[in-house]
Amino acid sequence: MQGGIEEIGCRRHLAKGKALLKRDKFAEGRSLLQMAVDCVVPCVARDEARELLPDCEFGLQYTEACAKLAAGEHVAAMEGFTKIAGDTCYEGKFKKLATEKLQEMKEAWNKKTN
Repeated sequence: MQGGIEEIGCRRHLAKGKALLKRDKFAEGRSLLQMAVDCVVPCVARDEARELLPDCEFGLQYTEACAKLAAGEHVAAMEGFTKIAGDTCYEGKFKKLATEKLQEMKEAWNKKTN
């Protein structure tokens, strides 16, 4: 019985974490997904939460790099985007977005210097 209750809690944390991830609430989503990952009962929800955690981490980094870019901190933004784009273990959506941002920054620099 305890295992069933634990799994229900795990699924609840996963669902809430996924909802926050969709709303770009990465820090809050990460907390809930981590709670699902910490579930002691092996279950599909725990495995799915484990797969989603990197998107929270890189989503948070991407958001921070975008904020730096908007604030005119181009070097810091470039470092953030480069860290995401260059990570060999992560292949999620933020890697693609960071790579695109780096390309945009490069094109803007080329226009400015030519």
